[in-house]
Amino acid sequence: MTERTMTRQVLLFISVLYFNSVVGQVSYSIPEEMPKGSFVGDIAQDLGLDVKRLRSGKARIYTGDSAEYIELNKEKGVLLVKERIDREAICAQAVPCALHFQVILENPMEFYSITVEVMDINDNAPIFKRGEMKFRISESAITGAVFLLQQAMDLDVGVNGLQSYILKPTDNFVLRLQNQADGSKMVEMVLQKPLDREKEDRLSLILTAVDGGEPQLSGTVQIHINVLDYNDNAPVFTQKIYKSTIRENSPPGTQVVIVSASDLDEGPNGKISYAILNLLDNVSELFEINKETGEVTLIGNTDFEKKRQYQIHVQAIDEGGLTDSCKIIVEITDINDNIPAINVMSKSSAIKEDIHPGTVVTMINIQDPDFGENGKVKCVINDNIPFTISSASNNFFSLTTDSDLDREVASQYNITVTCSDEGVPSLSSSVTLTLQISDVNDNAPVFERSSYEAYIVENNTPGLSIFTVKARDADWNQNARVSYILEDSSVNGVPVSSYVSVSADSGVIHAVRSFDYEQIKDFQFRVKAQDGGSPPLSSNVTVKIVIQDQNDNPPQVLYPVQTGGSVVAEMVPRAADVGYLVTKVVAVDVDSGQNAWLSYKLQKATDRALFEVGLQNGEIRTIRQVNDKDAVKQRLTVIVEDNGQPSRSAAVIVNVAVADSFPEVLSEFTDFTHDKEYNDNLTFYLVLALAVVSFLFITCVVVIISVKIYRWRQSRTLYHSNLPVIPYYPPRYSDTLGTGTLQHVYNYEVCRTTDSRKSDCKFGRAGSQNVLIMDPSSTGTMQRMQSEKSILDEPDSPLEVRRLSYSHLNFKQSAKIRNKSSVTLTLQISDVNDNAPVFERSSYEAYIVENNTPGLSIFTVKARDADWNQNARVSYILDDSSVNGVPVSSYVSVSADSGVIHAVRSFDYEQIKDFQFRVKAQDGGSPPLSSNVTVKIVIQDQNDNPPQVLYPVQTGGSVVAEMVPRAADVGYLVTKVVAVDVDSGQNAWLSYKLQKATDRALFEVGLQNGEIRTIRQVSDKDAVKQRLTVIVEDNGQPSRSAAVIVNVAVADSFPEVLSEFTDFTHDKEYNDNLTFYLVLALAVVSFLFITCVVVIISVKIYRWRQSRIMFHSNLPVIPYYPPRYSDTLGTGTLQHVYNYEVCRTTDSRKSDMKYMQPMSQSLVSVDDAGTETPQVDKQLSGHCSQMSTLELLRLYLWIMMAFRGIIALRGPWQTLFFILCLFVLSSVRGQARYSVPEEQAEGSFVGNIARDLGLDVARLISGKARIIMKGSRQYVDLNRDKGTLVIKERIDREELCGKTTPCSFSFELILENPIQLYRVTVEVVDINDNSPSFPKEEISLKIVESVASGTRFSLESADDPDVGINDIRKYTLKPSDHFKLEVQNQPDGGSYIEMVLQNPLDREKEETHTLVLLASDGGEPHRSGTVRIHITVLDANDNAPVCSQPVYKADVRENSPAGTVVTTVSANDADKGVHGEVTYSIAHVAREAKQLFEVNVKSGEIKVAGKVDFEKSQTYQLNVQASDHGGYTDTCKVIIQIIDENDNVPTIQLMSFSNSISEDSPPGTTLAVVNVDDEDSDGNGVVKCSINSDLPFKMESSLTGYYTIVTEDFLDRESVPEYNITITVSDQGSPPLSSSKTINVKVSDVNDSPPKFDQSEYSKTVPENNPPGVSVFTLSASDADWGQNARVSYLLEEKEINGVAVSSLVSVNSESGVIHSVRSFDFEQIKWFEFNVTARDAGSPPLSSVATVRIVIQDQNDNPPQVLYPVQTGGSVVAEMVPRAADVGYLVTKVVAVDVDSGQNAWLSYKLQKATDRALFEVGLQNGEIRTIRQVNDKDAVKQRLTVIVEDNGQPSRSAAVIVNVAVADSFPEVLSEFTDFTHDMEYNDNLTFYLVLALAVVSFLFITCVVVIISVKIYRWRQSRTLYHSNLPVIPYYPPRYSDTLGTGTLQHVYNYEVCRTTDSRKSDCKFGRAGSQNVLIMDPSSTGTMQRIQSEKSILDEPDSPLEVS
Repeated sequence: MTERTMTRQVLLFISVLYFNSVVGQVSYSIPEEMPKGSFVGDIAQDLGLDVKRLRSGKARIYTGDSAEYIELNKEKGVLLVKERIDREAICAQAVPCALHFQVILENPMEFYSITVEVMDINDNAPIFKRGEMKFRISESAITGAVFLLQQAMDLDVGVNGLQSYILKPTDNFVLRLQNQADGSKMVEMVLQKPLDREKEDRLSLILTAVDGGEPQLSGTVQIHINVLDYNDNAPVFTQKIYKSTIRENSPPGTQVVIVSASDLDEGPNGKISYAILNLLDNVSELFEINKETGEVTLIGNTDFEKKRQYQIHVQAIDEGGLTDSCKIIVEITDINDNIPAINVMSKSSAIKEDIHPGTVVTMINIQDPDFGENGKVKCVINDNIPFTISSASNNFFSLTTDSDLDREVASQYNITVTCSDEGVPSLSSSVTLTLQISDVNDNAPVFERSSYEAYIVENNTPGLSIFTVKARDADWNQNARVSYILEDSSVNGVPVSSYVSVSADSGVIHAVRSFDYEQIKDFQFRVKAQDGGSPPLSSNVTVKIVIQDQNDNPPQVLYPVQTGGSVVAEMVPRAADVGYLVTKVVAVDVDSGQNAWLSYKLQKATDRALFEVGLQNGEIRTIRQVNDKDAVKQRLTVIVEDNGQPSRSAAVIVNVAVADSFPEVLSEFTDFTHDKEYNDNLTFYLVLALAVVSFLFITCVVVIISVKIYRWRQSRTLYHSNLPVIPYYPPRYSDTLGTGTLQHVYNYEVCRTTDSRKSDCKFGRAGSQNVLIMDPSSTGTMQRMQSEKSILDEPDSPLEVRRLSYSHLNFKQSAKIRNKSSVTLTLQISDVNDNAPVFERSSYEAYIVENNTPGLSIFTVKARDADWNQNARVSYILDDSSVNGVPVSSYVSVSADSGVIHAVRSFDYEQIKDFQFRVKAQDGGSPPLSSNVTVKIVIQDQNDNPPQVLYPVQTGGSVVAEMVPRAADVGYLVTKVVAVDVDSGQNAWLSYKLQKATDRALFEVGLQNGEIRTIRQVSDKDAVKQRLTVIVEDNGQPSRSAAVIVNVAVADSFPEVLSEFTDFTHDKEYNDNLTFYLVLALAVVSFLFITCVVVIISVKIYRWRQSRIMFHSNLPVIPYYPPRYSDTLGTGTLQHVYNYEVCRTTDSRKSDMKYMQPMSQSLVSVDDAGTETPQVDKQLSGHCSQMSTLELLRLYLWIMMAFRGIIALRGPWQTLFFILCLFVLSSVRGQARYSVPEEQAEGSFVGNIARDLGLDVARLISGKARIIMKGSRQYVDLNRDKGTLVIKERIDREELCGKTTPCSFSFELILENPIQLYRVTVEVVDINDNSPSFPKEEISLKIVESVASGTRFSLESADDPDVGINDIRKYTLKPSDHFKLEVQNQPDGGSYIEMVLQNPLDREKEETHTLVLLASDGGEPHRSGTVRIHITVLDANDNAPVCSQPVYKADVRENSPAGTVVTTVSANDADKGVHGEVTYSIAHVAREAKQLFEVNVKSGEIKVAGKVDFEKSQTYQLNVQASDHGGYTDTCKVIIQIIDENDNVPTIQLMSFSNSISEDSPPGTTLAVVNVDDEDSDGNGVVKCSINSDLPFKMESSLTGYYTIVTEDFLDRESVPEYNITITVSDQGSPPLSSSKTINVKVSDVNDSPPKFDQSEYSKTVPENNPPGVSVFTLSASDADWGQNARVSYLLEEKEINGVAVSSLVSVNSESGVIHSVRSFDFEQIKWFEFNVTARDAGSPPLSSVATVRIVIQDQNDNPPQVLYPVQTGGSVVAEMVPRAADVGYLVTKVVAVDVDSGQNAWLSYKLQKATDRALFEVGLQNGEIRTIRQVNDKDAVKQRLTVIVEDNGQPSRSAAVIVNVAVADSFPEVLSEFTDFTHDMEYNDNLTFYLVLALAVVSFLFITCVVVIISVKIYRWRQSRTLYHSNLPVIPYYPPRYSDTLGTGTLQHVYNYEVCRTTDSRKSDCKFGRAGSQNVLIMDPSSTGTMQRIQSEKSILDEPDSPLEVS
């Protein structure tokens, strides 16, 4: 064994040698420095020898040539210390250190090897070879520079050896230790903080080496560092400013001043020279400076008049190029010979227009170089400007404002200031100042139009752009930047922001939601335009959005109502003739126009030749005679289709019974049940409705009669005189509100009402404020003056515009003048927009509960801007994005001012759980900066959905839902209530409760499962009819519930059920028809009544308004017309009483009224010659159409629909119908959008505008179609002949929109006759026609080579005018050896380019670099731009010396003499000068190596200095350090080989050994690596190695001196668990020397044996209905492996059995293999099933095996028989009929039953349990046939009830009962009389029907009577008027020559006119914000003989901002 493998334990190995000697070995361990005689060990005991044997064998110790440190005490048999042991002297640094000797005994020969290991103690302190170290380091050394330090030596080893180093102080340097291959540590001193020679030129450090022993010892060395100077200090002047005074004309050479500077550097770096820097003035011509001394002298002529003061800039520069400068101020004294000089000290180049008078604008300093009186000056300015000048102090004047300024009036002033002194003669000078007036925000934005109206088709896409509002601001720059904000308002109670949104920048209005014409026809809102001033000003505009209808609603069938309660809808008698009206299908369509025109078609019919359907009216009639062959049951399918494009339809099924009596129907339709409660409720509501209508009608009649009587009495009181009263009008009076336009009564009548709650005319005023003035001096003039206060000035005016005044902050310059010619300026730093808004949080997350109110505020995002004023005003904008394909703007909106985020819609958690979007915060700067933030909205679930009951279904067709036999036991399952809840979490947990029950003690409901079971035995006393109300409640807060009613029949037979549940009448068809006609009659009467009331009220209001306008005088008036008067409000269009009524509606898309204006601006003049011919300057335009009669049908259908809803919902008794008549305008407006690429040639095709707008080319030509485009340039032209748009002018997208995207321009297409306006938008698509370009062609940079990696250099980015994909996409830098490119996106969309140094620069390799920066866009073809970057690398002392070779090798024979040259090392330094000089030294090597070798400091030559010994070391490694004067070093390695002679035996060393090997190791696996070494050389050093041959191992030679032990065969741990391998090595010397070594190897287990089951297949039988979790049986598997590899786990393989996972059937215990059943098995569902169980061990990878398990389900009798026939339902009263002639054995029926069990459990037998007559019937035991057992006779009862028991053969047996009703009769009427024993209430129904009909007749009679009376009265009055006003006297239609109609619009003679009705009482009205009258002034010219003029005021009603039909 070698010394390195010995341990402290005692090892004894004994073997028998050739000569039978005994060899043993013992090891001991002792510390060094023990005293003599100290005990070492008991050798006798350890070797198992007796002390006598030691004495007898003459035991002795043999040490060879070594010193004897141990002695043997043979008397005691112990070893003692003989001599002091010094471990360092014996072994030096070798570890472990041991003494080897042998104990020899004789007789017989025995020898034992003894090893005594000497343990080290800490008896040596670390020491350094030198007492101090010196370094010379330049102060420019970079941080991180490394300096190698001398290592310390410690003779101790292990923990007592050298452990660490400590450096103090550590201000500038730190230590870094690196482990060396020989175990030592290389000590490096690293510079961590730069040196500064000027602060500290010498540093003293202490390096301490510390060991780890106890006590701890240490050694120190002093480190002295001289800091070398570097030129890092610039010269510094003693003064920054020198002052001197000289008189003008001083001679050259006059000394001015001496300057002085100092430099902290030394030597050449501190040498300073001086120079004058002035180049632009003549200082260098007047003064010079001594380069060495700094003396400044005068060399030229100074002139006070030219300059009173000189500033000389002097530079001090050292030899290193560093500089400093100072200033010399030389004052020149002069004589008086100069004029005054004007100096503007403080001037505002621009002032705000809102500054107050007295504000200082400019400070002027007047300087007169003269002295005394000649130096006193005064100043004046030019006249007629709002400024004044005054003296502030000596020589200072202030220019101030004298009055208010207005930039819009004068934006600039030129002010001339003239100053003169008081000399004789006086001298003067002047200066002109140009002053700009800067803008303040004193003008609010003004919209281009006073109101807007736009059209949008319903069902639009959310986010669609509707149109654009535009406002302009007269201010400038930021104050004129307009932002658009949607004002908060509501439409039908919903915030307008949930309907539309407006773009803050562009004013584009988008639709937030999809509109529905049926819900909203139009709406209006206000948009605020706010400028960017501070504070901002704003104005509002009203926007009206009109929704256009689409055919998006299918027809709705009102009758017949499709419910489950009516099987037979109509009955047709067999005697019906051709054309018999069967019924009428009534349907409505909620769409408008032709979309609502309905047609009816018969799609399917049982007999198509029998019935037909009216195409327009839906009437179903017979088309031939009904005959007896026609089937009773007829089924018709009618399709109702509208006229839309595409059309929509609905289908209705009509059941028709062809029969003469109800029994015939019953035989065919007896499968329905009855819902009496429905009929009762319907009758109740019919009576209630009839009573209400009758009451309203009678009340109305009474009121009308009362009013008539009252008026009659009034007229009798006022006009009881028989004298005729003439309505005389004074000659100076004219009607100022008339509407006639031609002679007499031809005019238009314009009516505007507000009598509807849905009126579109809002904020309207009945009339203007007029004043009538009578001029007493005039002979024929009457003036109508408009009061000064317009309606717009009233505070409640809806269109009031309030002007707000704001105070603005003024920035002023102030100057405080002192007496010493100095001025103090207060300078305000104005803000620029250099800070983008910053959000308070990087992202937001908010929660909102579902079902929120639209418009609800969710939360607020907040951003702050560090700028000031306008630049800090933050606006919030919602980024365009989509959520589930829908624009996010339809989900949320953000307030532009406050950042409040509102919910646009009501969220539904069941539809969307969460979503996120981005909000942009943009400031008000120019250009604006912005930042984005991500907002996540999480929807929280609410309990907003009640449970939904799936079963039992609640319809009117089920009377008896479930039947319970009276033999039912406790726990009998009646039924199960099944419900679900669409909510989530605990809101969806359902519980079931029994709320009400007929007998609570009989039933219960399962709380969790909803099962209804009996809780006691059913008895005969229990009522047959049981009604249970079950509440299904969820677990939400608050909880929601649903109720379900379960009807349960406790009975054994159907007749029992029938007697309880069939209390309805049989004449249902009659009642249904009667109810229908009652409803129809009631609807018609109600409609006519309400229509009558509305018409009467409208007429009354109209007459009242007429009387208010015309006859407001209290004088009684008779219709006499004076010679100069005409009827200005007449409505006749022919003579007197003939007229046309013109209705304007928007309910049809084919309306002829387009862009109609309600009133024209007309001037009617009467010719001076008295021709009485009016001239109409401007008249009303438009087309008229009659109102469609479809409206009447629609109203009728609406009423029917309402009745249907009431009947279906069975709602509250309150019922209210509103009948609306709609007459509105219909205007034509369209919009087209095209997309064209830019740069297209002139004449290129844009689009077919005629086709896209649905126009004919002829219409374009006749309508003189033309394009109106804003701006001076027209890019598109219209080709009217082809109806196309073409390019007129080249379109450059970049010129048009810049970077704005998308880029588009809009124009209007106008047609005339009639006027039509279409908006056309052309989007200009960008093409890649611009290349990226850089501002400069070249970029030059200078970079020091020592700059750190990662340093960034900013580059200017390129610009590309294109946008989108054609914009710049990437930057590329080539080459990229040293630099890489990083591009960062900016918030404004630009990019910030940085060049990052990634590889350090090296000037020595490359002094200059040339890079190319390439900017590329993404267009096709690609375009790019380049710029060259030139980089100059500046030098730094950054190169350390580099050895020419890292490793040197040399051979030296032992005993070579001192001075022998070994080798020479060399190093080079790339630096120059002193930093390139290299010195050499040996550093960081062992002490022995330093004693043996030395190196020459200059040449690097290495020589032998001591005696080399091959036996001590074969190789020496020297670390030679090369150092320069800058402190940089490099180290090379010198390896010296020692050549020796052969005197050593081979040694064995285990380099790598594994004491265990895996049994699955393949042959060739390496077990150990052995190093065999012989210190000898040549043949004596050649060795061979081998191992014992009886093992599955072999030895291979891998490298010289290295051998590997590898496996030769496969291993098996189960056969041989371990091996002992002996290694033998011998050399080839003479004699050969050898050594050996034995190693022990254990074979480790691998997982190579899978588990094995006892059986490959298992089978087990399990009875059904087993309890879940029962143990079925146990599997077992075993594994031959060991430990973890043998641990077995059992797994169930996943598979599906009948669609169900096997894990839901069985489970297996992973540890024990026990198989359990997961559920209770049902034999009827599954007979058997198989699955696989895997046994898997715990190895890696695991092995497994599979066993198949078959589970066989054993049947049990757990299912009772199920009766298939006869079916037990509530709809069958008579099951079977037996004729009275039936003989014995007559087959009545057969009971059919099955049992789902198997085997004998399914064998069924039938028994007759009960019968009305047991002697009449019997049941077959096996087949269930019911037969007669005797002859039927007349005495047998008609009604026979049989109870049959069906029983199976199981144990115990189960049975089922079925009740068979048998009728012994020959005809159906006999059966009916026996089986319909329920009660009737026919008398009640007959009476009720009679009273209903009577009431209806009375109401109808009264109504008709009322109508006849009213018509009679009207005719009477008309006849009276004809009688009174039919005289031929010229007093009726006479027109005076001086009278004219002042507001008429009539166009024909005399009495022809149109009546134009504009109403707002309909929700479809287009007229909004109308005004009743215009502002007119009537003037009568007194000088005229026959002329009356009507002067229209300058502002027409159409000019008013609220005009509803204004067309701009």
